[in-house]
Amino acid sequence: MSTQTYPLSSGSRALLLGAAGTGMRGLAYLLSKRGVGITGSDRSLVSTAGEPDLADYDWLLEEEAAEAMSNFDIVIRSDAVPADHPTVVAASKRGLPNLIYSQALGELTREYRTVAIAGTHGKTSTTALLSHILITVGLDPTVSIGARMPDWDNRNARVGTSDIFVVEADEYRNHFHHLSPHHAIITNIDYDHPDFFDSLATTEASFQKFVERIPPSGSVIVPQSTKQSHPISWPGETIAITDALPGLPLAGAHMKMNASLAIAAAKLLGVEQEEAIQALGSFTGVGRRLEPLGKLGDLEIVSDYGHHPAEIAATLSAMRELQPNKRVMAVFEAHTLERLREFGKAFADALSNADSVLVVPVFVPPGREESEYQEAISSARTLVSEIQSLGTTATYLEEYSSLKTALGGAQNSADIGLAFSAGVLDGKLREAVSLS
Repeated sequence: MSTQTYPLSSGSRALLLGAAGTGMRGLAYLLSKRGVGITGSDRSLVSTAGEPDLADYDWLLEEEAAEAMSNFDIVIRSDAVPADHPTVVAASKRGLPNLIYSQALGELTREYRTVAIAGTHGKTSTTALLSHILITVGLDPTVSIGARMPDWDNRNARVGTSDIFVVEADEYRNHFHHLSPHHAIITNIDYDHPDFFDSLATTEASFQKFVERIPPSGSVIVPQSTKQSHPISWPGETIAITDALPGLPLAGAHMKMNASLAIAAAKLLGVEQEEAIQALGSFTGVGRRLEPLGKLGDLEIVSDYGHHPAEIAATLSAMRELQPNKRVMAVFEAHTLERLREFGKAFADALSNADSVLVVPVFVPPGREESEYQEAISSARTLVSEIQSLGTTATYLEEYSSLKTALGGAQNSADIGLAFSAGVLDGKLREAVSLS
């Protein structure tokens, strides 16, 4: 565990690189509420107009940041900012500490009774469910979560008055190894992030190290099926949940299990089960998780962050439960070529559960080689063919400029357009709905 202290208290001045990213927005808010002076910098941000959670901070252009080191006590960067970034190099030359986002978040977790919610799928929803329970019963936690929360002015963090910190714990690049949780929830363990993990075994090894960060006085809460399926040395204080609780006001088996895990964690913090179940009756949902965006003509547009086959299958099942009589068209944006390479057949199997599928361009991060963009097109077309071979109508959209036309043409065969997007599709849909 880290013993070094960093200038993250009132009066300190922090430069946040990549500050427009989801996690960094939340961190900026948490630090600012501690009295830290925040200056942000992001290569893609040109204005904070329409971004109320960013408008409270000072901003520097990326090319200006490296020349402003005398104004700061610490530099914090998103994972997307490399260690050899000119501003990071300038900070090091000046002797300023520089942390990645997960390290800074980890420093904050040391100061609280932290509950960390990990898992390949469902950690955002479970974090939101636990937070809602604790807020409703008056335990007033501080929270960091990987989605915008409508009830928190669309922020993805809140500051409470208690000693409880509920934090979403991301396994990607072993980020959750920087956290210091007292209790943890692990929703599931699956192979994902093929650009970092090379197998399920390396994923399990990462979760093993995370579990080892739980102190003897803490607990791990996990579904019994997950506990039995993975070679993890679970601590003695492991609470295994066999079945979801009955009577939960949520759709989808996965959400019912997520809620049951959250309720078990709430009990460790002093909340009775019936009180927790009652609190969930007022849960209004999470941004980008089955979030209704509006209509394009008669087609209802719903956005979901699912970007793994297991998430897509679970979300489609939940939509069938919510809307059993409606025809669902899945609109799918593969999030990274690496995932599509690794899970192409599984994506086809999951998406074929929709009534029809519209595959849009694969999300490829800027700056990749031209060959990757060409491979992305070829892989998307192959996915369409695989879905068609399973008996489900599927088409490929070559250009986003045709998105609104394609969705308009689907209204005779679909009632709901359920979009799976961790890239740019969500923004394109919001724009289309707002202009309709």
